[in-house]
Amino acid sequence: MDITVNINVLKGLQRSMKIVVSKNNYSTVFKKNLTKMQSQVKMDGFRSGKIPEKVILSKYKQDIHNNSVNELIQEALSKAIVDNQIQTVSSPQLTIDTHPSDNSDLAFTAKFEIFPEFSLNNIAEIIVEKPDVKIENQDIEDVINNIRKQHTKWKTKTSSAESGDKVVIDYEGLIDNKSFENSKQTDFTFIINSDVRGDEATKGLFAEFYKSVIGENIGTNKNFSYQMPKNFPDKNLSNKKVDYKIHIKNIYSGVLPKLNNEFYKNFGLEGVSDKEFKENILKHISKELDDKIKSNQIAIINQELIDKNNFDIPTSMIESQKEDIYNQYKAMMKETDESLTNEINIVAEKRAKLNILYIKLAKEFNITITDSDVSNYITSNYPSDQKDKIAKNTNLINEIKNKLLESAIIENILSKCKTKVVKKIFKEVMN
Repeated sequence: MDITVNINVLKGLQRSMKIVVSKNNYSTVFKKNLTKMQSQVKMDGFRSGKIPEKVILSKYKQDIHNNSVNELIQEALSKAIVDNQIQTVSSPQLTIDTHPSDNSDLAFTAKFEIFPEFSLNNIAEIIVEKPDVKIENQDIEDVINNIRKQHTKWKTKTSSAESGDKVVIDYEGLIDNKSFENSKQTDFTFIINSDVRGDEATKGLFAEFYKSVIGENIGTNKNFSYQMPKNFPDKNLSNKKVDYKIHIKNIYSGVLPKLNNEFYKNFGLEGVSDKEFKENILKHISKELDDKIKSNQIAIINQELIDKNNFDIPTSMIESQKEDIYNQYKAMMKETDESLTNEINIVAEKRAKLNILYIKLAKEFNITITDSDVSNYITSNYPSDQKDKIAKNTNLINEIKNKLLESAIIENILSKCKTKVVKKIFKEVMN
């Protein structure tokens, strides 16, 4: 193919490529597609493949022209990218500058973003913490106790609420006697003095709920005020005093299940002794501990990679990540405000940057995930009767490939970086 290419550097990683394809190439491809059309088209009064060119052109000339132009653009663009060793990260936006004919060349412009060129920071300088953890008998007892709590049987009580009771309330919050979004909830349920995970505002508000209901009875109405933190993400609520009204609807006392064979059946452990149950719990939490340590190490490595490597990030990759995150929020029926939008922008940029780093690392480490790798993973992690179904699920297969690729990259980094052994207790790592 006879083409000329002129590459222009635009803003950041954006590039434009002006490509001109010789009219001789157009004539050749047009003739080929005309012949193909002659062999395919059927018309009354003509034998198959014997329709005169003039007749074909009178009816299908524009279709043949369009097909020829598309074919030339795809071939020329591919050749230009390969010849100029360009690694694109976005689909090119195409504009036809001059339509071809027997007397004029085809000229078109492709705009796209390229993969950033950079050198990886020395991976050997990354320091990853490796916790040295011994699971104590008390850790096993604590886990068993939490499992028992999850299987608590609740009974309505008529006496006042106390620590450990489950309470059901209706509440409404007002700011300057005005309601706000999600300020009201019915049948809000919690266990008094149970641990709460979340931000400062969440933990503080739950503590106020606990204080308000303890020692009270069903049917009681209570009021309390809560000062929202200054750093609360929602600007409509940050640093505002919220006046809460609550109504206690129900109070339940809990009875923990006994450790016996009936309880062990819930976990598919029929006929085991207390010792065997504990051994099973130890095996389970040992795996959880290993997974948690690995997860923490991956988080450290990812953050180190992001912090220690600086390069331009393709806008198209950031926008793609934003779209994915927004779609997740839409699927959860959640609205996004200004503060959340800013957070999404930050997360999207980090994800895009990490994707680039992983692509670079995969090349540096010469890592490829084969079909055999995927097949072995499916065999090890899914029931045998689902194997054929999974193999046909393209999205799931791609997820598995990405997971295997990430795992291989992390293992390579861990083999090259520095590790710092730190003694820790089980709860420190798991919480």
